[in-house]
Amino acid sequence: DELTADDIANGETVGRLNSVNVDWFNADNFLYEGVDISVRYMYQTEQYGDFRFGVDITRIITAERIESDSQGDTYFSDYLGNQDGFYAEWTGTVSVAWTMGDWAASVYATYQDKLVDTFWPDLDAYVRVNASVSYSGLYGTTITVGARNLLDEDPPFDFSTSGDGYSAGFHNPEPFFGYVRLSKEF
Repeated sequence: DELTADDIANGETVGRLNSVNVDWFNADNFLYEGVDISVRYMYQTEQYGDFRFGVDITRIITAERIESDSQGDTYFSDYLGNQDGFYAEWTGTVSVAWTMGDWAASVYATYQDKLVDTFWPDLDAYVRVNASVSYSGLYGTTITVGARNLLDEDPPFDFSTSGDGYSAGFHNPEPFFGYVRLSKEF
């Protein structure tokens, strides 16, 4: 006879359970320690416009994870500066912006420190620069001319990945991209 839902609810079984194979691990025990520094400065002039400067720096001191597998064994992983964790020791941004009347311009650069690997070649440090110029004095319309990855820098090639060879969680492989944007507020 087939087992019904009522039979199962009454404690009937279809056989003996010999083993359970569970292959989970607990990855929620992370330790991050570091320092974030942010500096902003604005310099206003009547003749040359207003200038804004910004610097943001992050220094990760510790990036560790403790994992427990289904057998209760514990593993320690240090993710600082290696490709497995994608935590560079140093990252930062620098920005300079200028406004005067209907004109505005900005340059924004990001820096990511190198990543070290014990098997594959290290990933070099990487700098990416974006820039734009805008004019907003044309009937309430703003025209912006800009470029992403202004220096057309390729991120370091990552031998440990498949596909395009770039660490998607760490680097942006977009080549130089120039654009013109027209916007109007109503």
